[in-house]
Amino acid sequence: AQLEPFYEKVERVVGVSGKAMAHHFEPPRSTKDFPYPPTQEHPISAVIDQSAKAEGVVAIKTPRAILPVPKGDRSACYYSNYCGSYGCSSGGKSSARAALLQPALKSGNLEIKSGCFATKLHTKEDRVTAVEYIHEGKKERIEAKIVVLAAQAIESARLLLNSKSKAFPQGLANNSGQVGKNLLFSAGGVVSGEIDASVLEKKKLMVEGLFVNRTVKDWYFLDGKKGGIAEALFEHANPIAKANRQKWTPQGDLLWGRALQEKIFAKLHDSKKLTFEIFNDWIPHDDCFVSVDEDYHDSFGIPVAKVRIGSHPENEKIGNLLAKKTAKILKRMGAKDIQTSISPYPPQNLQAGGCRFGEDPKTSVLDKECRAHEVKNLFVTDGSFMPTGGSVPYTWTIYANSFRVAEVIKKELGYETDSL
Repeated sequence: AQLEPFYEKVERVVGVSGKAMAHHFEPPRSTKDFPYPPTQEHPISAVIDQSAKAEGVVAIKTPRAILPVPKGDRSACYYSNYCGSYGCSSGGKSSARAALLQPALKSGNLEIKSGCFATKLHTKEDRVTAVEYIHEGKKERIEAKIVVLAAQAIESARLLLNSKSKAFPQGLANNSGQVGKNLLFSAGGVVSGEIDASVLEKKKLMVEGLFVNRTVKDWYFLDGKKGGIAEALFEHANPIAKANRQKWTPQGDLLWGRALQEKIFAKLHDSKKLTFEIFNDWIPHDDCFVSVDEDYHDSFGIPVAKVRIGSHPENEKIGNLLAKKTAKILKRMGAKDIQTSISPYPPQNLQAGGCRFGEDPKTSVLDKECRAHEVKNLFVTDGSFMPTGGSVPYTWTIYANSFRVAEVIKKELGYETDSL
């Protein structure tokens, strides 16, 4: 109830497109629909709908932080399908740069110091007094009334652990020993299959750029226990990456000459790989954490992060169960060469935990406002605050929580708070 208004604000301010659909595992909404209409959909979406229905589940429309229409100085998506791994020249992709930083720069109230690496937070009693950083090889300091740390979970924990002092011998805000603990990733993996003209006529199938926009949420809870979701997407449009993946035979040998040429041609002209990304909860526990390694330093002489990736066995168990259910949808569609990869080794981009919030300073790093229990002017607003990630990607929640904490900071600085 406290976070929902900020999810809505993310949709409106940052820019989220989609179509709200009734579903028993969809969260409650204060608005009837998303503020922007869905992005254009690939014809394969209808095939997924039919196949999911035949398997007794519903494929709902996936909301996207992508604008199908212009918003302010930002142009609409032009459907290049290069969203992943690349910047967006139109501003249609709702990155923090396009949605928040560029407008803030125009206000004249924001200065961005690029090429800086924060190395230590200095404190006096229970407050941060300065941030020490390296810029063009030189150490510099900046003072502030309030410091917000948002360097992703691993690097945020690393900076705190490296900011030792008399008052905080184990690292800043870490007298509880909880900084870096209960690190979270996103459990799961992928299930994929090749789609060719036997599934969808070639003219429709080989259209590039349009979004699949389908997610199966019926398995979010399985028999009353945690489950997850399966989100569909086509492989990245980059033709070089597609071609490079064709160089192996099924036996793992290198392919050469005309056989390679024909395989590449077929891949670029006759079929597409449809992938379902499986997201299930990464169960927090004591065997997954961040510490710092005093024996190994980076190029600035700062101890590096040492990451223990301990995946609870239940993660793979749920992931494999979801993969089997998802594979049935692909099989029903007529996909070929269906492959499953569920692994205890998580994707690096979905990080959370390490500075989780809570009421008890002995078992948490931050309070409910994401302020460090022991450091009154330090807030942590990346995914570090999360005690659990749920069975979905974290980005939307990180955005919403950041907007929530921003209202706390504005009030403390004497500015008017947003009525939303």
